[in-house]
Amino acid sequence: MRFWPRGVSRKTVELWFRELGTTPDLIREWKQGNIRWSEFRRSYQRGLQDPAARQAITEIRKLLLEKPVTLLCSCRDESRCHRSILKQTILQQSPPPKPSRAAKA
Repeated sequence: MRFWPRGVSRKTVELWFRELGTTPDLIREWKQGNIRWSEFRRSYQRGLQDPAARQAITEIRKLLLEKPVTLLCSCRDESRCHRSILKQTILQQSPPPKPSRAAKA
């Protein structure tokens, strides 16, 4: 989300990548019923090509090598939420290379 969600303490969230949230105009168009899900999806995916968003996705992928990652959003239906698109985008990209470990003799 681009705006901090009401009722969520900042102490409970380790990282916040606001650049991965939907733009205010896009979410407004979707919630008002002015665009279809397919249009929303395409627009959001285009936004994920922004350099800041791509960097955030890379950081999330690195974190996934170390521990589980939870994507938070206030949408009730995950199937019609940008986080489902984001999750798919993160998992579709090839994983970053794992650090090599020198063999002990």
